[in-house]
Amino acid sequence: MFDILRQHLKIINNKLQNLVSIGTLNMLKGSEAQVSSLNGSVRDAVTHFQNFGFRSKPPAGSKGVKLNVLANGTNSIIICLDNIKYHFTALKDGEAIMEVQEGCKIHLKADKTIDIASPSVNITGNLIVSGNITDASGTSLADLRNTYNTHTNPNGGVVAQKVGGE
Repeated sequence: MFDILRQHLKIINNKLQNLVSIGTLNMLKGSEAQVSSLNGSVRDAVTHFQNFGFRSKPPAGSKGVKLNVLANGTNSIIICLDNIKYHFTALKDGEAIMEVQEGCKIHLKADKTIDIASPSVNITGNLIVSGNITDASGTSLADLRNTYNTHTNPNGGVVAQKVGGE
Protein backbone atom coordinates (compact mmCIF):
# COMPACT_ATOMS: atom_id res chain seq x y z
CA MET A 1 0.00 0.00 0.00
CA PHE A 2 2.79 2.44 0.90
CA ASP A 3 4.62 1.56 -2.32
CA ILE A 4 1.54 2.55 -4.36
CA LEU A 5 1.20 5.79 -2.38
CA ARG A 6 4.92 6.55 -2.87
CA GLN A 7 4.57 5.86 -6.60
CA HIS A 8 1.59 8.25 -6.92
CA LEU A 9 3.38 10.94 -4.89
CA LYS A 10 6.40 10.59 -7.17
CA ILE A 11 4.18 11.08 -10.25
CA ILE A 12 2.54 14.16 -8.67
CA ASN A 13 5.94 15.55 -7.64
CA ASN A 14 7.30 15.14 -11.20
CA LYS A 15 4.25 16.88 -12.67
CA LEU A 16 4.60 19.79 -10.23
CA GLN A 17 8.31 20.13 -11.01
CA ASN A 18 7.52 20.20 -14.73
CA LEU A 19 4.72 22.74 -14.41
CA VAL A 20 6.83 25.95 -14.32
CA SER A 21 10.37 26.63 -15.52
CA ILE A 22 12.61 29.32 -16.98
CA GLY A 23 12.81 29.28 -20.76
CA THR A 24 15.25 30.99 -23.14
CA LEU A 25 13.85 32.33 -26.41
CA ASN A 26 15.69 31.00 -29.47
CA MET A 27 13.39 32.55 -32.07
CA LEU A 28 9.93 34.05 -32.35
CA LYS A 29 7.67 34.06 -35.39
CA GLY A 30 4.27 35.63 -34.81
CA SER A 31 3.08 34.21 -31.51
CA GLU A 32 4.99 30.94 -31.84
CA ALA A 33 8.38 30.57 -30.22
CA GLN A 34 11.21 28.12 -30.07
CA VAL A 35 12.30 27.87 -26.45
CA SER A 36 15.19 26.14 -24.68
CA SER A 37 14.67 24.92 -21.12
CA LEU A 38 17.26 24.89 -18.35
CA ASN A 39 17.63 21.13 -18.80
CA GLY A 40 18.75 21.72 -22.42
CA SER A 41 15.60 20.50 -24.15
CA VAL A 42 14.36 22.60 -27.08
CA ARG A 43 10.65 22.94 -27.78
CA ASP A 44 9.11 24.34 -30.98
CA ALA A 45 5.60 25.84 -31.28
CA VAL A 46 5.57 27.28 -27.77
CA THR A 47 2.81 29.91 -27.66
CA HIS A 48 4.03 33.38 -26.63
CA PHE A 49 1.31 35.04 -24.56
CA GLN A 50 1.33 38.85 -24.33
CA ASN A 51 -0.84 41.49 -22.69
CA PHE A 52 -3.84 42.70 -24.68
CA GLY A 53 -3.10 45.89 -26.62
CA PHE A 54 0.67 45.52 -26.43
CA ARG A 55 2.89 43.48 -28.73
CA SER A 56 6.64 43.12 -28.79
CA LYS A 57 9.21 40.89 -30.41
CA PRO A 58 11.91 40.19 -27.83
CA PRO A 59 15.37 39.35 -29.20
CA ALA A 60 16.78 35.83 -29.08
CA GLY A 61 18.34 35.11 -25.70
CA SER A 62 15.49 36.71 -23.76
CA LYS A 63 14.33 34.71 -20.76
CA GLY A 64 10.77 34.08 -19.66
CA VAL A 65 8.45 31.96 -17.57
CA LYS A 66 7.65 28.71 -19.37
CA LEU A 67 4.42 27.07 -18.28
CA ASN A 68 3.71 23.48 -19.23
CA VAL A 69 -0.06 23.24 -19.47
CA LEU A 70 -1.30 20.14 -17.61
CA ALA A 71 2.37 19.59 -16.63
CA ASN A 72 2.87 18.27 -20.15
CA GLY A 73 5.98 19.59 -21.94
CA THR A 74 4.36 19.18 -25.35
CA ASN A 75 1.73 21.82 -24.51
CA SER A 76 3.76 24.87 -23.38
CA ILE A 77 3.37 28.63 -23.26
CA ILE A 78 5.91 31.35 -22.43
CA ILE A 79 5.12 34.63 -20.70
CA CYS A 80 6.98 37.63 -19.27
CA LEU A 81 9.94 37.60 -21.66
CA ASP A 82 12.76 39.92 -20.56
CA ASN A 83 16.33 40.57 -21.64
CA ILE A 84 18.73 41.94 -19.05
CA LYS A 85 21.13 43.19 -21.77
CA TYR A 86 18.65 45.98 -22.57
CA HIS A 87 17.55 47.01 -19.08
CA PHE A 88 17.14 50.69 -18.28
CA THR A 89 18.58 50.78 -14.76
CA ALA A 90 17.70 54.30 -13.59
CA LEU A 91 14.03 53.65 -12.73
CA LYS A 92 12.69 55.06 -9.49
CA ASP A 93 9.89 53.45 -7.49
CA GLY A 94 6.59 53.73 -9.35
CA GLU A 95 8.13 54.52 -12.75
CA ALA A 96 7.63 52.63 -16.01
CA ILE A 97 9.51 52.54 -19.28
CA MET A 98 8.90 51.13 -22.73
CA GLU A 99 12.10 50.70 -24.72
CA VAL A 100 13.59 48.94 -27.71
CA GLN A 101 17.05 47.43 -27.96
CA GLU A 102 18.29 50.26 -30.23
CA GLY A 103 17.70 52.79 -27.44
CA CYS A 104 14.37 54.49 -28.24
CA LYS A 105 12.28 54.84 -25.08
CA ILE A 106 9.18 56.29 -23.49
CA HIS A 107 9.81 56.88 -19.78
CA LEU A 108 6.87 57.66 -17.47
CA LYS A 109 8.56 59.35 -14.55
CA ALA A 110 7.66 59.70 -10.89
CA ASP A 111 7.72 63.52 -11.18
CA LYS A 112 4.68 63.31 -13.53
CA THR A 113 6.72 63.97 -16.69
CA ILE A 114 7.19 61.75 -19.72
CA ASP A 115 10.55 61.54 -21.48
CA ILE A 116 10.60 60.34 -25.09
CA ALA A 117 13.98 59.54 -26.62
CA SER A 118 13.92 58.87 -30.35
CA PRO A 119 15.54 60.37 -33.45
CA SER A 120 12.05 60.95 -34.83
CA VAL A 121 8.48 60.94 -33.47
CA ASN A 122 5.64 60.51 -35.97
CA ILE A 123 2.08 61.46 -35.00
CA THR A 124 -0.92 60.70 -37.18
CA GLY A 125 -3.91 62.92 -36.46
CA ASN A 126 -4.30 66.17 -34.58
CA LEU A 127 -1.98 67.24 -31.81
CA ILE A 128 -3.85 69.23 -29.18
CA VAL A 129 -1.71 70.74 -26.44
CA SER A 130 -3.20 72.47 -23.40
CA GLY A 131 0.19 73.82 -22.31
CA ASN A 132 3.02 75.58 -24.08
CA ILE A 133 5.36 74.13 -26.71
CA THR A 134 9.01 75.12 -26.23
CA ASP A 135 12.09 74.13 -28.26
CA ALA A 136 15.52 73.23 -26.87
CA SER A 137 16.68 76.87 -27.05
CA GLY A 138 13.80 77.99 -24.80
CA THR A 139 11.74 79.65 -27.54
CA SER A 140 8.04 78.88 -27.16
CA LEU A 141 5.40 78.68 -29.85
CA ALA A 142 3.65 81.58 -28.07
CA ASP A 143 6.85 83.67 -28.42
CA LEU A 144 6.96 82.95 -32.15
CA ARG A 145 3.27 83.81 -32.53
CA ASN A 146 3.72 87.12 -30.65
CA THR A 147 6.75 88.04 -32.76
CA TYR A 148 4.84 87.32 -35.97
CA ASN A 149 1.76 89.23 -34.83
CA THR A 150 3.76 92.35 -33.99
CA HIS A 151 6.29 92.44 -36.84
CA THR A 152 6.35 95.00 -39.64
CA ASN A 153 6.08 93.73 -43.17
CA PRO A 154 9.30 94.50 -45.14
CA ASN A 155 7.15 95.81 -48.01
CA GLY A 156 5.49 98.28 -45.66
CA GLY A 157 2.65 98.04 -43.19
CA VAL A 158 1.95 95.70 -40.32
CA VAL A 159 0.65 92.15 -40.29
CA ALA A 160 -2.80 92.01 -41.87
CA GLN A 161 -3.95 88.89 -40.02
CA LYS A 162 -2.99 87.78 -36.54
CA VAL A 163 -2.22 84.15 -35.79
CA GLY A 164 -3.42 82.29 -32.71
CA GLY A 165 -6.25 82.83 -30.30
CA GLU A 166 -5.95 86.62 -30.09
